[in-house]
Amino acid sequence: MRPPGQFASYSNHGTGIAALLVEKVSGMSWNDYVEKNILKPLGMEHTTFRQPVPDPLSANLAKGYSYDDGEFHQEPFVYVPMAPVASASTSATDIAKFMLAHLNQGQLRSSCIFKTETARQMHSE
Repeated sequence: MRPPGQFASYSNHGTGIAALLVEKVSGMSWNDYVEKNILKPLGMEHTTFRQPVPDPLSANLAKGYSYDDGEFHQEPFVYVPMAPVASASTSATDIAKFMLAHLNQGQLRSSCIFKTETARQMHSE
């Protein structure tokens, strides 16, 4: 659609392909890779990409509501077929840990989830 490198744009398909590459290179499923290399090192104990959400976390899920005819109606949990694209269930505290690691060149306390060079590239235009 545009010449490479001209614009950055989020793409569900691109994210899905990147996740597939992670699986192929690591030999692990996306969920196992993320849990081992991101969630556990950062102490993100209230985050998952798994669907349905595992029982220990399911009790803490926010409930979604719609408003119709002057009343709120609870809606079912929405599942996303391609997990890496948009299926993260997390807490504010956990996502703050990820943000702090990102802002600190991939490090949070003694854990490092990516190299400083990677952080620089991710944070550049």
